[in-house]
Amino acid sequence: MTITPAFLPEELISLEQARDEVGAAILGTLLVSNRLKALCFDPFGHCTPIHSTVWGTDAGRQIMDAGVVPFGIAQQVGIQNYRDEDIGTYVDKHALFANIEVVTEDDESAKVEEKPKNKGGRPSADWDAVFIAAACHIATDGLPATQSEFIGVLQEKLGAKAPGDTQMKERIGPLFNAVRKALTTG
Repeated sequence: MTITPAFLPEELISLEQARDEVGAAILGTLLVSNRLKALCFDPFGHCTPIHSTVWGTDAGRQIMDAGVVPFGIAQQVGIQNYRDEDIGTYVDKHALFANIEVVTEDDESAKVEEKPKNKGGRPSADWDAVFIAAACHIATDGLPATQSEFIGVLQEKLGAKAPGDTQMKERIGPLFNAVRKALTTG
């Protein structure tokens, strides 16, 4: 059985539904990069966000696979669980779709907006791969001392497919700063 709140705002959808609609890789990238928050509700209706650093860990993968916070790992991810039940996990559907640039043709169907083809220069970067590599590195090796070092590590891991320094600073910089702040403020 899963703990679900008695009242759930209509803008929230279950993590499982979000995963099924956009895919685990995209959803995971949005959660790791802190562009989207996952929320849990305890039996008393208190809302607790799941910290973005959780998504790059084994616990994060278990939550993503199950679509809920399994009872056994609730405290591990900072959630008080007063029952022997899984905890319902939700995301804001408006933030989810705004972040993946969804164009809605009608109320029943949606498609991902196609990006224009690159007209020259470097090929378009695979940002899902970049953020997944970043999350994996943080989870396994920790956060490097400097943003430049972090970008260098990611570019080395991604090889020829890695975006340039400027693009990496623009996209990875906010992730680096958020993780560093979270680690220093505890």
